[in-house]
Amino acid sequence: MTSFIQYRSQVYKPQFIESAPEHAPQIHGWCLCLAWGWFIPAGIVIASCRNLTRLGSNWWYYLHIAFQIIGLLLSLTGVAVGTYFPANEELMVQHKKIGIVVNVVAGLQVTALRGFELVTQ
Repeated sequence: MTSFIQYRSQVYKPQFIESAPEHAPQIHGWCLCLAWGWFIPAGIVIASCRNLTRLGSNWWYYLHIAFQIIGLLLSLTGVAVGTYFPANEELMVQHKKIGIVVNVVAGLQVTALRGFELVTQ
């Protein structure tokens, strides 16, 4: 799906594309690199290593949730900023499709865990 519409032999370009900031690609990249390269994996590692601690509390769970929420918010921000780019090349079209699929699957994973209670040790 392109961001341009052919209307009576004139190409209509939505105004939000023209107003996209010059540094939007860097924001898009940094948000997604931090989300998928740091916060989401760190949250997974925190949950995986919960048995290594001798503390009796569930601090790891709240830290895990905080990292996952920050990662989700950064990912959504990166996707939102990425919608400003016109997909006029085949590589960019594929990039957008893969990004949308990855974020939808990640969102579905979060909803699949609804209803589970925290099991204390």
